[in-house]
Amino acid sequence: MDYIVDFIFYISLTTATIGGIYGFSLLKNKAINYLVLLQLVSAIADIIGAISSHYYIYYQIDLGIRGVSATYQIIEFLLLVFFFCCLKFNKNLKSLLKVASLVFVIYFISIQPAFFKIFVDTTSLRLTCATLVIIFSMLFFKNIITKMEIPNISTWPPLYFISALFIYFSGVFVSFFVIIPIQRIDINMGNYVWVFHNCFLIVRNVLLIMGFYYTYKTKYKWESISIP
Repeated sequence: MDYIVDFIFYISLTTATIGGIYGFSLLKNKAINYLVLLQLVSAIADIIGAISSHYYIYYQIDLGIRGVSATYQIIEFLLLVFFFCCLKFNKNLKSLLKVASLVFVIYFISIQPAFFKIFVDTTSLRLTCATLVIIFSMLFFKNIITKMEIPNISTWPPLYFISALFIYFSGVFVSFFVIIPIQRIDINMGNYVWVFHNCFLIVRNVLLIMGFYYTYKTKYKWESISIP
């Protein structure tokens, strides 16, 4: 079973790296910056985390970077907030989102005494991030379905980007909601929840790559992501 866990991890790492590199030339576009950076930071965090954990578990050597996972989740949370602020939602809603997110990040870092330890519990942060993404994605889909103004939705990049985030964070919500109770019963079984999580991560990465592809193919203008 362990080789399956490792295989899925490496697939998720590879797809994140490909997505980050493939979308790198799009960094000049404001809205898509956050998704490209999300891919790149995700890949870097996985590499650093894997190296650090390997040395700590097998050689009891602390490289001093074991908190990279929690740090990545803070960065991921902020990147997603900035991304959704590029959508044409109500200004008051976006202002509330920015303020609430800033307060939550400060609270999480300040209150969590073990923030930079390897086994820090970031469940509250991940569930908050997942809830944010799910809500804003559903608002996005509701607007698209209601207005029906997109001539060829199958090649429309925002559909792939929002779908990627919605599907992945739906998986994140389930994973982080059940992983702690399962680990209390059987820590090894709880670790296998990450297989479920990484499968959704692969789906996210593939959909983001497709979004980058159609951005190139259709020469989509990313001055801002508009909701028709």
